[in-house]
Formats: sequence, structure tokens, C-alpha cells
Amino acid sequence: MGFVPRGALQPKAEAEIFAAAPGALVGPMPVAAGFALFRVDERRPAQAAILTEVKEDIRRAILVEKISKEWPSYLQSLRDKADVQTQTS
Repeated sequence: MGFVPRGALQPKAEAEIFAAAPGALVGPMPVAAGFALFRVDERRPAQAAILTEVKEDIRRAILVEKISKEWPSYLQSLRDKADVQTQTS
């Protein structure tokens, strides 16, 4: 799974995993696909993100947010403009 920042997991799982010492196994814990075990290999101190490293992630997140917000009205406008006729025999 790699390194996981705070806030990325379910609160209960996060509390147990972040409380565990390096080398500890945590779980089993229920997840969407069943159950999972987590192993804490090492801890890294939190650090500020460097803009050049996260710029594309930020851009993508903003784009997804905008699309999600505008998508329903866009679809409705297409439906309103559509001229669909059906024929029955």
C-alpha cells in the first residue's frame, strides 16, 4: 500500500495503524473487499508538500470537482435540446 498520510483511511483503522509501532501487524480489519492486515514498516514525519511535486494532483482534483459539479446540468441541457422520436409499428 505504501506510505499513508493521516486522513486517508477510515478513522478506526487509522487510529489503530498510527498507534502501532514499526514492525507491528494490525488487523484483521474489515475493508470493502473483505478483511485486511496492515504491517507498519516505518514511520516518516509529516512534511510540507512541494508545489512542483503536487501541482498536477491539485490540478486534477480541481478539474474532477468542477466536472462533478457541472455534469448534471450539462446532461440536462443535452436532454432538453434532444429531439428524440419513436415510431411504433
